[in-house]
Amino acid sequence: MKSLFYQFAFCRCLLLLFSLLCLKSSLFAQFNIQLEGQDQFPSGITGLTPVVDKLDRDYVYVAANEDGLKIYDVVMATPVLVQSLDTIALGARVMSVTQRDTLLYVCIGTHFGTGQSDPPGITIVDVADPLSPIVLDSWTGNPAHGTGIVRVLGDYAYVGGMYEGLIVLNISDPNNISFVSQLIPPIDFPHPNNTQEKVNARGMDVVDSLVYLCYDQGGVRVINCADINNPVEIEMWANPVTFDPMEWPRAYNNIIVDDTVAYVAVDYCGLEILDIRDPYNISMITHYNPHDCPVNGLWWGAPIHTNEMVLQKECNALFISTGKSDLLVMDIADPYAPIAIDSFGTVLDTAATWGIDMNDEHIYLTYTYIPTWVPSILVPFYSEWNGVKKLAYDKCGLGQINMSNESSIVYPNPSSGILNVSSDAPYRYRLIDLSGKLTMRGNGASNNQIDLSLVEKGTYILTLEYAEQVVRHKIVLE
Repeated sequence: MKSLFYQFAFCRCLLLLFSLLCLKSSLFAQFNIQLEGQDQFPSGITGLTPVVDKLDRDYVYVAANEDGLKIYDVVMATPVLVQSLDTIALGARVMSVTQRDTLLYVCIGTHFGTGQSDPPGITIVDVADPLSPIVLDSWTGNPAHGTGIVRVLGDYAYVGGMYEGLIVLNISDPNNISFVSQLIPPIDFPHPNNTQEKVNARGMDVVDSLVYLCYDQGGVRVINCADINNPVEIEMWANPVTFDPMEWPRAYNNIIVDDTVAYVAVDYCGLEILDIRDPYNISMITHYNPHDCPVNGLWWGAPIHTNEMVLQKECNALFISTGKSDLLVMDIADPYAPIAIDSFGTVLDTAATWGIDMNDEHIYLTYTYIPTWVPSILVPFYSEWNGVKKLAYDKCGLGQINMSNESSIVYPNPSSGILNVSSDAPYRYRLIDLSGKLTMRGNGASNNQIDLSLVEKGTYILTLEYAEQVVRHKIVLE
């Protein structure tokens, strides 16, 4: 019986691999993403959150778990390690980091493996001179499962304390961190059988007095911190597909809030886009779920594990670290119809991303370490290339991509199957569904028709590729 189960799981993984390869082959390289340089960590060291220096200096700070905090000079193609702070200097292993002005706020206390007894906490590091970082102060709480995330706003640091929920610290004096308040949200959501080992504070965004907390298998929580001494949870959100009818191991990993919209990385279940106009009543806008999680998806062996994200609002692009498949770029110009438009990496190697950060010229990916000798039942994928990669890319990609353009007119829309294309020049066309899969391609003259009568009904993106620009039209087939 057990042998049949493993055979079934193996076949499912092959199907998922095939589907991702098909998806990847359909993406057009809008951002021209290319590997520029890389630095591999010593064996066994895990690359977690990277932070590109926010003062436009040529440095990148990397949380490296067992190896503390690494500081890279990235002025050359290959990142050069120029300084580091070990776990003794910082107080514990390092999970994440964020920056404000010349200060780094470093999450200490790992939530991996044998380090699960590490206390949650943060250390503030002054990097006015990145070559001579200075530890200013550390704060740690009760021994538990370490720290997942920290965000800073005003005089306060908001810390995701894994078992310890949300911890608020006063950082007005960076040399004297002090405890303010704490809220441990209930774990009996989205189903009553959750356990503390599964429900932990992982990702976070803070807007005004509201904390949007990714509570791992506890969904997304909204916490009102208007009274900083008494945080109050006001809303819970979890997509029913992730727990109904079975209690699947979904993981709400990270969140970015942009005005009235929230983008949420849900591990192997892809990307959720939420309407948060009313923070007391969150609703779903759409779920980008290319591998039909959980019906046709398995956490172990799944080709996508969404985690850290960067929103380039001016480009209408969301860059997502995706574990075994490295990097995925989503066009979110229309939050109701996000489409995959670019990627980097392959599921065929033994490398997997954890973190991402970027500026206008480069993308930095960090790679975790999960050795092949670990029993497969314990890990979702293997990853034995560990370190940081520096990627070059073209900001906003082709630059002249529009949802419509006077140089091309497509009608009727909605269409029953025949599209008339009025265009000033010859073009190549592609019809892509909303999961990024290529449905049809071909060439067109200045004025012709495209027969889509055999294409399933639904919403698609029609790209018309000219010599110097690409024009996109949203097409509805009915």
